[in-house]
Amino acid sequence: SIWTAGQSSTPTGAFFAAQLDRNLVVYTSSGVPIWSSMVNNGGVGAPFCLAMQDSGNLVWADSTNTLIWQSGSSG
Repeated sequence: SIWTAGQSSTPTGAFFAAQLDRNLVVYTSSGVPIWSSMVNNGGVGAPFCLAMQDSGNLVWADSTNTLIWQSGSSG
């Protein structure tokens, strides 16, 4: 995993991208995708919002607050 609650560091060079096609992707330092939300062209349009809810659910929504993707985590 790239990040876990209580973790103090991340793998060197890994990065997260919110792409123009609305897909959320985590890449290694060499640009290899290691995780994707598998969303393509979802939602109405920018601005978008990525938010961690109090429940631990990570949500990605469009400008009308329509849910594009969610982690489904709760805790």
